[in-house]
Amino acid sequence: MTTDYNANDEQAVTALQNWYNINAGNWNSLNRWQWANAVDALENTYTRTNGMEYGYGLSDTYDQNVSGNFINDAGYDDEGWWALAWIRAYDVTGNSRYLSMARTIFNDMASNGWDTTVCGGGMWWNKAKTYKNAITNELFLTIAARLHQRTAGDSGSGSYLNWATTEWTWFSNSGMINASNLINDGLSSACANNQETTWTYNQGIILGGLTDLYKITGNTSYLTKAESIANAAISNLVSSAGTLREPCEPSCNGDQEQFKGLFMRNLAYLYDVDHQQTYFHFLATNANSIWANDRNSSNQLGLAWNGPFDSATPAKQSSAMIPMSVLAEPWTQGAAFARGAQDPAFGHNLGVAAGSQGWACSASTCTTANHMVYGPYISYLPPGTHTVHFHLSVNATSSVTASLVTLDVRDANNGNTLASSSVPWNVFTTANAAQDFALTYTNATPGDSVEYRIYWNNVSGAPTLTASDIVVDGGTSNWVASNLNHNIGRLDSLNAWEVDPTRDTHSDFLSWGPYTAMPGAGNYTASFELKVDNFNLDTSTVATIDVRDNETGQVVASQNILRNNFPNTLYQLFPSTLVL
Repeated sequence: MTTDYNANDEQAVTALQNWYNINAGNWNSLNRWQWANAVDALENTYTRTNGMEYGYGLSDTYDQNVSGNFINDAGYDDEGWWALAWIRAYDVTGNSRYLSMARTIFNDMASNGWDTTVCGGGMWWNKAKTYKNAITNELFLTIAARLHQRTAGDSGSGSYLNWATTEWTWFSNSGMINASNLINDGLSSACANNQETTWTYNQGIILGGLTDLYKITGNTSYLTKAESIANAAISNLVSSAGTLREPCEPSCNGDQEQFKGLFMRNLAYLYDVDHQQTYFHFLATNANSIWANDRNSSNQLGLAWNGPFDSATPAKQSSAMIPMSVLAEPWTQGAAFARGAQDPAFGHNLGVAAGSQGWACSASTCTTANHMVYGPYISYLPPGTHTVHFHLSVNATSSVTASLVTLDVRDANNGNTLASSSVPWNVFTTANAAQDFALTYTNATPGDSVEYRIYWNNVSGAPTLTASDIVVDGGTSNWVASNLNHNIGRLDSLNAWEVDPTRDTHSDFLSWGPYTAMPGAGNYTASFELKVDNFNLDTSTVATIDVRDNETGQVVASQNILRNNFPNTLYQLFPSTLVL
């Protein structure tokens, strides 16, 4: 199945914002704590568009509700949702007022909500101090860990890190995690597991906190515990179709309608670190089922993710859009669409996986003519002229003029071919070196879906042909980082290549290549799209980018990239100009 999660997320968030009251900075019919999670849903979309859409939903909601500092007179859990939303708002915008607000909220929780007089510790759920439950303590742990990650020199007694580890020690010993590795709702008056419902969000928020503790300490026990809870949830809290199911379905109240998206948001956060394919497949199963089975004609999403659609509320919408938004890939200044040919958004009628993100055919593996790559029916690119770049390579050159593959761009709505080109064997000048083949097309109708296709022509004696990258717009030649060469790091959850200080403890080349030839002497610009997950701790050098002459080894352009060169956690474009 080929799916454009970017387009699906765009349509889902458009439907969500129909409930947004811009004069009040909130979503009609949602409870106040749910506004915070609607903000979080918008933050996913804001990240997908690399800061180009829906920023108003963050700023307006903040500006029109800041009085009272988002501190709730009733429950500490309600405050916690706001702290998480504003920490992430700080990450994606770089605006320090959001981080300051999160600190203010946390201080209220720590100063007034934690005590050791009942059950030896833990956060109270409400300010009347009648109940110690799972979600409030999971939120407290996660907020503390994230504030530590954004606070230089945070250590020792009373630090955010001390609060996070203290909370986990208490929580892990509280008994709320049952023998099946599911988390019940809270503690009884006797400070024992109350055996109440294992809500999906109770299995979710803890994943984020434990993942952060792993990132902070490098202690794999945190990651192992997070995985055991995630595995229990996706084994037990599911429908017969394999989609996430809330225990109250089909009769959930307005609060409970929000819960499942909170689990999926944090499962995706865990997956971004451990890259367990089981989690990716679970996210995709839910995203695909929601769009196919739990959606009405207005792109509103219902409660039961295996369908059928029941009714629309902003809680259901902001919850159900999460599986799609976490799988959507950012479109950036350098390239509006950049995927490896192996990306699951593409369909493949024949061929085999090649390398980290490539897809290949040969005379022995592809014995019929058919599409080796097609999809993913994207509709979010604006109408107008675009250029798609196909990077293709062969393992042997030849003077044979037969066309190995046919490239085309097709309007998926009416079947019209917008651009097409044959690729004969003899145009490849070097074996095992990807060459750029570009097609320029015009998509005239707003919202029309287009697909990019590579058709294997089944030429007798054909070499192995590998498609590595398919990239739209940007410069004259674009490369997906996962298809370059690497000395350290790993494939991220999408199409990028990443390193982190927990696992990559020495300096080396994150990416190198692709040994592309320039068409002639002159001035050129090589642009690198980079991002960091923490931009405010120091001014250290996080990377060095350079361009080298492969014949002589001479560095013709170089630049050190400092942490504070990043204004937020979104992709930034770093150009280096070279003269040949």
